Parts: sequence; structure tokens; C-alpha cells
Amino acid sequence: MIRVRAIGYFKAALVFALPIAVLAPVMGRIVLNGTPSVKASIFWKTPDQAIEKGDFVMAPARHPYIPPNYPYLTKIAMCFPGDRLKFEAGRFSCNGVPLNQTKKETLTGAPLEPFQWNDAVIPPGKVFIGSPHPDGFDSRYLGFFAIEELTRLEALI
Repeated sequence: MIRVRAIGYFKAALVFALPIAVLAPVMGRIVLNGTPSVKASIFWKTPDQAIEKGDFVMAPARHPYIPPNYPYLTKIAMCFPGDRLKFEAGRFSCNGVPLNQTKKETLTGAPLEPFQWNDAVIPPGKVFIGSPHPDGFDSRYLGFFAIEELTRLEALI
């Protein structure tokens, strides 16, 4: 009787432990996007690949307006070291290509201050990240991100 129960417990443990053991390494590479900022919802982390202009990236979320349940931002790498970033009339541009307009307040009415930048080359090691969404909260307000704190992402869905 004791032996039968032990085998039953062993089988039950396998039913739960085996899928967890198989999926655990994979689960740490999946990133979910909870906002409409970019047009993808599920990403695969590819930290071993160099980040290039136009790549999706994961960046640390660090601003009082960002809720604590959003530890990271999912954005697009838009402007790199050596590129000319210009801010004029409430809009950033990268090498003359317009990026999205800034806003004066959030959707809830909180004031927004754009990143203070005039017209200069982006310094080494820094990246301007953003999104095509007009309400995206990104480098337009948060400034540059160090390239080493970004993780490259591949869109799955």
C-alpha cells in the first residue's frame, strides 16, 4: 500500500515538474508587451545579437509615471551614437527623419516635459528609443538609454 502511494506521488510530481523543467529556460526569454506602444505583443529575447536601428528592444522602466507592475519598456531603437538628433517645434528627428511629436500631458492629464536636446550628435554608448504610437512613453520624455542596458527582442506575435 505504501509503495503504491509512493509511485502515485512520483507520477504526480513528474506531471508537474517535467513541463516546468522543460519550459523554464524558454520562459525567461519570452517578453510580453502590455501596451499599444509597438505593434507586437509577444517577443523573444535575443541578447546575444547586436542591436541595430529599427530593432525592438527592452529597456528598464524608470519614471514615476510608470506603474511598478511595468518593470520594462518595449520600444524600437531609433537613433544611435553618431546620428544627429534634433528637437524642434515639439518633434524629434534623427538624421532629418521625423520621429513622433511630443505631448504636453499624459492621457490622465499629468504634465509631460520633453527630453531637453537641441541639435547635436548622439554621444557614444547612448540610444534614443521610441515608438510610432503618439502616446508612447519613451526617449521623447526619458532621454537616452545606455546601449548596454537594452536587450534586443524579436517579435513573435
